[in-house]
Amino acid sequence: SDDIGPIVRNPCPGKIIDVEACIIGEELIMYVFVCNKIYVYAGRDGSIGFSSEYVAYPNENIFLAKRFGTRNLFTCSESGQIIVLKLPEMEQVSSFKVPYLVTAMAVSGNFLILGSQSGHLQLFDSNLNPCQEPVSISDASITALSSPSNYIIVGDMRGLIYIVNNDDGVISIEHRIHAHDNYILHVTVSKGVLYSIGADNRMKVWKKISGRATSNFPLLREINSQ
Repeated sequence: SDDIGPIVRNPCPGKIIDVEACIIGEELIMYVFVCNKIYVYAGRDGSIGFSSEYVAYPNENIFLAKRFGTRNLFTCSESGQIIVLKLPEMEQVSSFKVPYLVTAMAVSGNFLILGSQSGHLQLFDSNLNPCQEPVSISDASITALSSPSNYIIVGDMRGLIYIVNNDDGVISIEHRIHAHDNYILHVTVSKGVLYSIGADNRMKVWKKISGRATSNFPLLREINSQ
């Protein structure tokens, strides 16, 4: 079909860890993370092709990646090594290591947000300085993060969702939701409405968030994929 774009084959065998894409001018730029490398594809008018590749880590694989606007890309290795790359040059501008296993990552405003296997959350400012020591959010691994505004949505391995207030880098739990019967795969907020997807094959829609979270957080809709 003419409506379907071309199939892009990755030049490196291996599992695709993640994909980030953005539009710069009229050009689509796509970053594909495979093993320890980042493959860059570029195109326009429905066509896209391989452009370049970059080795992020010489001796370990990329575990997480998150684009921040069109100018910065954050990657995290399996050992917790964070690299900040300037786009589109793929120039490394900063690197640091955290002493815990990072299991989720988000970027919001001027903050880099990391979630850990031990259930802690830590924020870093625009200079990548820690805003405070890691804060315990859950007693289970953090599996999903989203930060649409001055709050952070956290999902964990037990299926719980935490609404966390972000007061200029100082965080505190506002509310906890018993959301799913298995771990949280994804959380996001659109037009103030909270959406969650769990490994229990359910997508749930929760009440609109406005200002600080309240104690009442009703479920608006549930979709079962089974």
